Amino acid sequence: MAFATTLLSNLMRVAIRRRKHGPGHPAWGHRIEATVITLREGGEGQLQGTLKDWRAGQELAAANVPLARGVRQRTTSLGGVPALELTPTRWNSTLLYLHGGGYVTGSSITHRALASRIAAASEARAYVLDYRLAPEHPFPAAIEDTVAAAQDLMRRGPVWIAGDSAGGGLCLASMLMMRERRLPLPDHAALLCPWVDMEGALPSIEENVPFDWGDRRTLDFYARHYAGGDARNPLISPIHASLEGLPPLLVQYGGAELLRDECRLLVEHAIRDGVKVEAREWPGMVHDFQLFAPYVPQSRAAIAEIGALVRARHAAAVL
Repeated sequence: MAFATTLLSNLMRVAIRRRKHGPGHPAWGHRIEATVITLREGGEGQLQGTLKDWRAGQELAAANVPLARGVRQRTTSLGGVPALELTPTRWNSTLLYLHGGGYVTGSSITHRALASRIAAASEARAYVLDYRLAPEHPFPAAIEDTVAAAQDLMRRGPVWIAGDSAGGGLCLASMLMMRERRLPLPDHAALLCPWVDMEGALPSIEENVPFDWGDRRTLDFYARHYAGGDARNPLISPIHASLEGLPPLLVQYGGAELLRDECRLLVEHAIRDGVKVEAREWPGMVHDFQLFAPYVPQSRAAIAEIGALVRARHAAAVL
């Protein structure tokens, strides 16, 4: 059943249930609650299938999600890595966007709608990178692809970088590798619900299971395929890295997501290491809530927040 059809059915179920039991979380409206239920049901179905099924299901679900109004797309490549170029009607900056999916699933297609909304809000031409995925290409293939793409883009002019979930962790890991190799760094980074600790030892991994749409089974599946047994490597789990010398960060995450505590710790480490950081914990929001912009007002507000910050930084840079 199509995501939109299932979501509509769950909206009706949620409306009936809430009359008797109230919301599933105090901060949830009807739409976010129905979205979480729909994603949770889809996740259970994925766990019963093969990795090929997971990937195909995500592509199918994303195929008909529209881009932000006025955004044009075309295929291209950066540093030899395939990418999807998304150009809004007005653009003044260049964004390299890294999709989530645990380093194992996801693509420029599954995340082009989100990236297009960020591009339009930020007035940025965005490039959604199709970096290599595990288990066919485990660590550090995704990082090597991102570094190559970023360096290609930065030869043309200033670049900022953004990513959601594993894509957020990949932003950090790639900048750490660029720093180690003494390569140019992006101007700044926006991290959306970044996955930065593959050990998963912090309390919110268990505490927020009643609210979030994933659980430890999925995280462990992804970590096993990408990292093997090396979860404490700072390039795999940047929560263990020194962040000194990295550009300014924007970190957005949900108060009801599994990764809440590692996102909080990441912000603490950035401040400790002298990195300029702006952080926003969105009450009641679950993992990757920015993806739900067609349905959830908080998701649209989060994207607008990114856009306002990027536009302000660009305006300050050209003065």
